[in-house]
Amino acid sequence: AGLGAYANPESIMTAAAMMLDHIGLQKKAAALRAALTAAEKAAPMTGDDKGCTGEQFTDAVLAAL
Repeated sequence: AGLGAYANPESIMTAAAMMLDHIGLQKKAAALRAALTAAEKAAPMTGDDKGCTGEQFTDAVLAAL
């Protein structure tokens, strides 16, 4: 896992999708999971300066939503 700007925010976003499922918002959870999958392709994170930053990954998730 990366540090600082290269820390991967995907795990907390996946936890958010799990919480959405838990509270009965399955469509929103599915949309978030689909956005995460799209972001993995659009803004791959390597944990170092060879990949995207956490901010770039988050921007890709938001764009996919």
